[in-house]
Amino acid sequence: MRYDSSGWSLLYRYSYYEGYAETFQFKSDYTDTTERDSLQRRLTEIVAIDALRFSPRAAVTTQFARTCMLRELNKAYCGFLPGSGALRTCPVATGLWGCGAFNGNPQLKALLQLTATSGIGRGLLFFTFEDTVFAAAFQQLYDLLVHYRVNVGQLWSLLVQFSEWRSP
Repeated sequence: MRYDSSGWSLLYRYSYYEGYAETFQFKSDYTDTTERDSLQRRLTEIVAIDALRFSPRAAVTTQFARTCMLRELNKAYCGFLPGSGALRTCPVATGLWGCGAFNGNPQLKALLQLTATSGIGRGLLFFTFEDTVFAAAFQQLYDLLVHYRVNVGQLWSLLVQFSEWRSP
């Protein structure tokens, strides 16, 4: 199986925006103050990872299948592998990838992304787009995982056990 992700560097942000999909629109100009390297290139990388679209009826059962979780975990792992140079130790800034219009489960996506970043030794900055309830719940879960010293393999095992428990 092949997992594709696309990565870009030397990026520049031009504007602030608001909305999503059909409501996306320009708000105002943006001044980029991102740190630069010795050649004046911005220290930025963006990775685009495809998201599976789940039908509303199948969203719960399909995405918790072990094969689907493994596909998403491998995509995140490959996409989050650090490039070279100064960005190798930067945390991954991500969020509700594949949720919203794609009907992904936010809790599952957050745990898979946490598993991927932990597996490669990078921090995770998880943006919930002002969903304070989800942010607080994910922080509480993260604190429990740290408190009980749950490692990447154990977290994956827990996700697989949950998947098997959900299966008929």
